[in-house]
Amino acid sequence: MSKVLIFGASGLVGTQLTLIASRDHSVVAACNTRRPSCINSIKVDATKMEDVVRSIVQVAPDSIIYAAGLQHASKENMDLVNAGAMISIASAANEVGSRVLYLSSDAVYCGTMPPYYEDSPVNPVSDYGKSKLFGEQMTAKCNNFCVARLALVKQNPLPKTPFSNEYRTPVDINFACEAMVRLATERTPHKVYNVGGPERMSRSQLVANITGFAVEGTICEDASRPTDCSMDSSRLNHFLRGEEQCAG
Repeated sequence: MSKVLIFGASGLVGTQLTLIASRDHSVVAACNTRRPSCINSIKVDATKMEDVVRSIVQVAPDSIIYAAGLQHASKENMDLVNAGAMISIASAANEVGSRVLYLSSDAVYCGTMPPYYEDSPVNPVSDYGKSKLFGEQMTAKCNNFCVARLALVKQNPLPKTPFSNEYRTPVDINFACEAMVRLATERTPHKVYNVGGPERMSRSQLVANITGFAVEGTICEDASRPTDCSMDSSRLNHFLRGEEQCAG
């Protein structure tokens, strides 16, 4: 049974990742605030380099999943949590020989030329997207890594802004987390995977899909928000079905 260290294990996605990974792996949940009672957990502040390095050296995991992240925060804090921590993680992971999965976002795409594939140009327009791209670049310093570009999660809580002119490929949280655990713990032929659902829909359509009620969306006029980050996740689906082979 391999050992998996999960940063950000108390968040919406991190909690589900922790539960799913614990089915087949020995999981250590690294959290700064709320710590899951049913999982072996340690307190780690991802903004403190010494905390991050100490936890990795202490646990010596086979795989690390970095699910910690900030979205609605200052640019400085997003850069620190979404990217800065990966500098320390890469160094410590290389020291102990851990594989690293970094949870990125569809926000690394500019939103004007969908659908997006993993080799599509990345040119984020939001500070959040820029911080995630920076995090990807820091993750590339790991000897053994993978990046998961996660779409909008199709799960409560519902989007606070049901815009009718913002499009994504929402993904079921259970499917996404099961896929990302495999990306973290198995050898992959590629370094980057889009993790999205099969259907392109607006945020207002997503709310209607979840609630079963028609929703009158509003128009977003904020140029700092990408309009259409719909992704093609065929590469991930091929991997999950065993249709891709690793070199070597």
